[in-house]
Amino acid sequence: MLKTLEIRGSGYVGVYCCASDKFCVVPPILHESEIEIISKSLSTEIIETTIAGTVINGTLCAINSTSAIVTNFIEDDEIKSFGDINVIVLEDRHNTAGNNILMNDRAVYINPEIGNDTIKMIEKELGLDVQKGTIAGLKNVGSAAIITNRGILCHPHVREDEKKTLEDLFNLKVYIGTVNYGSSLVGACAIANSRGAIVGSRTTGIEMHRIEEALNLI
Repeated sequence: MLKTLEIRGSGYVGVYCCASDKFCVVPPILHESEIEIISKSLSTEIIETTIAGTVINGTLCAINSTSAIVTNFIEDDEIKSFGDINVIVLEDRHNTAGNNILMNDRAVYINPEIGNDTIKMIEKELGLDVQKGTIAGLKNVGSAAIITNRGILCHPHVREDEKKTLEDLFNLKVYIGTVNYGSSLVGACAIANSRGAIVGSRTTGIEMHRIEEALNLI
């Protein structure tokens, strides 16, 4: 199911929230009706928390079905909000995990400037292949794409070599598109899992169809 949403008047849903097949992390500023839209559309558990005392969870956190990679500014009580989910603290100067990491249950694609020690730690914690790279020449790969276990939607200027790397790493076909009436930073404008997606309210019908096609939601 695909639904539109605004958070505090903003269509940048992926800045505030992040999603996986098991759970979705949202800030404690959403109305009950907004939480219900997310929960029903994605058919997933909702974790309501701040991260590092802020509401920009999608910027500071990257998740898959078993784990969450979070900024090292996260507070202890916020970590407890994740319950039995494996929380990995990103001890790196590029610590906005949601911006810099693209991940699903198969693999992890990461900002090329993140240190090798950090990458080895993530590989060990997740037991997944972790690869450095860019999307459309951008290092903030988490903002430049949306990924689920069923598909990838990338920034429209993704290069052919980047596309091949992503397809080989995740074993998924890469589609290109925009969200929110032409925004190329699709990861900042939407959240998704294998069952649905939430996109900014300015997203056009054509963009929605492309998202459904890319993420295999049709």
